[in-house]
Amino acid sequence: MKTTRLLVLALVLNGILFAAAAYFYRQPAPHEGSFQAVEPAGTRTRVITKTVVKTRRVFTNAPAETFGWQQVESPDYKTYIANLRAIECPEETIRDIIFSDVNKLYAEKMKALRGETADYKYWKTQRPQNSKEELERQKKYRALEKEKIALLKDLLGVDPNKEARKEMGSFDYWERMYGFLAEDKKEKARELQEKYQEMQQEIWQRNSGGQLDDEDQKEIERLRKQQLAEMAAFMTPQELEEYELRASQTAGQLRHDLDGFDPSVEEFRQIFRIKKAREDDLAMNNYDPDDKALNERRQKAQAESDKQVKEFLGEDRYKEYERAKAWEYKELLRLTERQGLPKESAVAVFDMKKAVEEQAGKVRNDKSLTPEQRNEALKAMKVETEKAVAETLGETVFKKYKDRHGWWISNLAPRN
Repeated sequence: MKTTRLLVLALVLNGILFAAAAYFYRQPAPHEGSFQAVEPAGTRTRVITKTVVKTRRVFTNAPAETFGWQQVESPDYKTYIANLRAIECPEETIRDIIFSDVNKLYAEKMKALRGETADYKYWKTQRPQNSKEELERQKKYRALEKEKIALLKDLLGVDPNKEARKEMGSFDYWERMYGFLAEDKKEKARELQEKYQEMQQEIWQRNSGGQLDDEDQKEIERLRKQQLAEMAAFMTPQELEEYELRASQTAGQLRHDLDGFDPSVEEFRQIFRIKKAREDDLAMNNYDPDDKALNERRQKAQAESDKQVKEFLGEDRYKEYERAKAWEYKELLRLTERQGLPKESAVAVFDMKKAVEEQAGKVRNDKSLTPEQRNEALKAMKVETEKAVAETLGETVFKKYKDRHGWWISNLAPRN
């Protein structure tokens, strides 16, 4: 909690103490008896099973006793909350108080779990964050975090992380991912995703964040399919597709491929369905240059999916689709966007590149030309191409483009 917020909270609590004293002073006794003080908090180990009994102080001519916070605080969180409500403490302030107290309680537990911070052993080659002990510690740490969130939900009926994001003005990842689901399904989907993310994270950590071997890749894929099967048990087919459009590997790869294509909602959905039908054959982690049968199946799946996409998009739009998938076009588009040039400039240069390289290939294969004639033709083509690209991009941007991505222009003609 920020310092300014703590100061505001302290002022609010002082105000509550004065209000509570005035409240007790004003109330008549419902029956004869002395004031029953709520048990003070002697430890931070709180229980959650007791119930609160409202009491009122009876004032006589005797000197008034001083009201203290210990008369409100309780080792039982639910009693503590009920006492705060009894003195008309605002709900927002109650949340702040309980959040702060629970965070401190679990901070001590997590600190004990971490142990004393040892000096950095700079001569050690193994990454400490990927050691067996550290992986086990992280697992226990995540369990404590889940326990804390569950406690706060039980006490206050709100997700503390969601409340924190709301106060900071941050977007809610889970709402963005599962906003299309009813609340009960949303919570089930979230729990499943967290469970399987944790299992996948353990596989990655075993490999020190490096490349996964074949067995680990298969295990990741098995976990992915198992998660989908569990989700399909409580989601409709339409809901499951909505989830995969947001979170699946196929959709993520498609978003990367179509960067610069600007698909409509319907275009993205239809292309996703075409790719999804062949995702096992098209998956990047299934590529093996030594597996002839696998590669033939992959090429066939790619050809069939491209044919369907072309039929859906039409000739002109499919041309844009193919262009957007090209790495060279993506780099050119990023450069022109950074330099404030319109998208049409990137399109013109990329199409020019394709046409010029095709023409250069014809010149190189023209047997009717002598080597000298061939070289002169390619040199002239290079000069004209440089001039045309410079006119399209402008001299400043052309220089940046040529230095970083203009290798194809340099390769048009043989170097001396």
